[in-house]
Amino acid sequence: MLYTSYKEAHEKLNIPGSWQRGTQGNKTTGITSLKMTNNPESLDLISDDLSTVFYVGIGKKSSQGLPEEDQTREDQEPFFVSKANQNKIPILIKLEAGSIYYAGLFNVKTIRTKTSPKGILYYQIVLFQS
Repeated sequence: MLYTSYKEAHEKLNIPGSWQRGTQGNKTTGITSLKMTNNPESLDLISDDLSTVFYVGIGKKSSQGLPEEDQTREDQEPFFVSKANQNKIPILIKLEAGSIYYAGLFNVKTIRTKTSPKGILYYQIVLFQS
């Protein structure tokens, strides 16, 4: 499904929380939605068959999907809660201006540390379509 904005997608799909934040959720309920931007430099990726998402964890980013400083495990707690509870997370992808793709519902399967090409430690969240 395609939408013209994150706001429209949130409203039509009844996604809770702010349509203005890339990672929506908290340490109590877990993650309630994720937003990605189609950018060839981003470390946020989706598999060719659209069934697996590799998402950069919570922390300071120079732009979406590009960590600017080392991330901490404590900041990733909403992802650990989602993994434990196996709650379904809607993922929206901005393909280009005015084109937001709803990729479907995903579950957190793996949370691992990685190092960016710039040597920054970040958490890679691996999600599979549920």
